[in-house]
Amino acid sequence: VPVLLYLEEPAPAILHAAAGGPAAFPWSRVTFVYAITFVLVAMFYMVAVQLPFLLREIGVERPAFAGLAIAVPSLSAAIGSWWLPRLRHRTGVLRVYGTAFVLMGAGYALIGALPQYAAVVAGAFIAGVGVGLFFPNSNLAVLALAPPAVRGRVIGGLTTAIFLGQFFSPILAQPLVAASGIAGAFLTCGLGMLVAGVALTVARDRLHAHSN
Repeated sequence: VPVLLYLEEPAPAILHAAAGGPAAFPWSRVTFVYAITFVLVAMFYMVAVQLPFLLREIGVERPAFAGLAIAVPSLSAAIGSWWLPRLRHRTGVLRVYGTAFVLMGAGYALIGALPQYAAVVAGAFIAGVGVGLFFPNSNLAVLALAPPAVRGRVIGGLTTAIFLGQFFSPILAQPLVAASGIAGAFLTCGLGMLVAGVALTVARDRLHAHSN
């Protein structure tokens, strides 16, 4: 109801002018952002989907303790979001993604390597900082790439990547869980994200050196 009352619909002529002729659009870069976002969201939702079962395996039965461990990444994500403007200003989009992968990877590797309650909470906290970096970084990246005429469509694509990541998270993690257990799945994903973070950082450095 407030939308109907307070938001004015632009006149058709204004909409037509805003859509103004075909413009070159960097679909490859936007698709790259979508892909990274999909992967990171799929990894992030391992906390919500797999962590309760891991906590039960290590003997944590009290719901309050399990709830705290699951909530910690949301709290520490605020730290990552607060840090993002400074980091992005100094390094750029790829380095932010690289840092997010490294932090999430380190947190997950800690959870998998030391499946004890204190280590699980610490790992979840570290991973949450990376989560706080990549979510707004993806939004800023696609907004910077998209001209106004297609901005809504591009943000819609990013939202699709986010929800697909949520949906596929347990499907992608299950083979790892079946092969090596929940702790092994966290460790494997953590090491994979660490490698990806280093690769993104190196790729960014090479591009920067090439441009100079």
